[in-house]
Amino acid sequence: MPPERAYRKIRVFIACPGDVEDEKARLLKVIESLRFDADAHGFFLDPIEWRQCVPDLGLPQEVIFEQVKPEAWDIFIAILWTRFGTPCGVFDVETGRELTGTEAEIVRAIEIHRAHDLPRVFIYRSTRPPNSLRELRGDQLKAVDDFLQECERGGRHPALVKLYEQPDEFERFVSEHLRKTLATVDLTEIKSKQDWQQDHLKVVQLVLPLLLPIQEQQHLINLGIQNTSGYRGNDAVRSELRRLRSMGLIEKRAGRNIGEIKDNHTIDLQDYVYLTKSGQEWVTIIQANQQSLSRDREAQMPGG
Repeated sequence: MPPERAYRKIRVFIACPGDVEDEKARLLKVIESLRFDADAHGFFLDPIEWRQCVPDLGLPQEVIFEQVKPEAWDIFIAILWTRFGTPCGVFDVETGRELTGTEAEIVRAIEIHRAHDLPRVFIYRSTRPPNSLRELRGDQLKAVDDFLQECERGGRHPALVKLYEQPDEFERFVSEHLRKTLATVDLTEIKSKQDWQQDHLKVVQLVLPLLLPIQEQQHLINLGIQNTSGYRGNDAVRSELRRLRSMGLIEKRAGRNIGEIKDNHTIDLQDYVYLTKSGQEWVTIIQANQQSLSRDREAQMPGG
């Protein structure tokens, strides 16, 4: 049975008041449509919003943050129109003003992004007229406008806010933006893996001589490339081979013993021992280390 594939979960938090339910439904549809592409790149898109939280004691927004874990968000999407939500018990540290739930979520996402470069923060605002004047609340509209002023140049939260008119336009925008972001995440994952491999190789370069002396490394390389003829038996060779076998890197051939390698007798090493799977993996590590050291030497040469 093939091994189960490991997926990287991309957590998409959605912050929106109740007047943009159409946009939220379209966003969820976009996320669902992107799951096939995400799956092909080893990602799993996980939409999150406060409505998924279970009831608990405490200030509502603190309960929400405890359950949705803002530090784990990868992408944050805020959708605004004429409402900004209800006061949530979280206060602005500079003005002392009580924030709405949506505003508190946006501010938290921005603060975490400033500290960790994640989540990616997308803010959208509809410019279409309200459905009716009776539904329009002046204080809510002013709160949205005041916050978006802080997103302008020189404001507390400078950001490029994407304006749209109708929900279908929002759907096109957010689909394009999420696709581009997933491509960026993919490249970031590759770069992160490459950086890890480079760091791992540096550690190997430091530790390898301590784990395997040069001569023992050469025995493994010779077995790996089948350059095993012309070995002359002596105490050092027998001792080195026994140590490699004790580490599980080589195994003796059936009916053969390392002790049978006699002093000053020329042998073919692979008649006596062979590489185990672990030994083959070590050959790959040693060869990669040798290639890296060779590149470093060439880079340090004049004109290199």
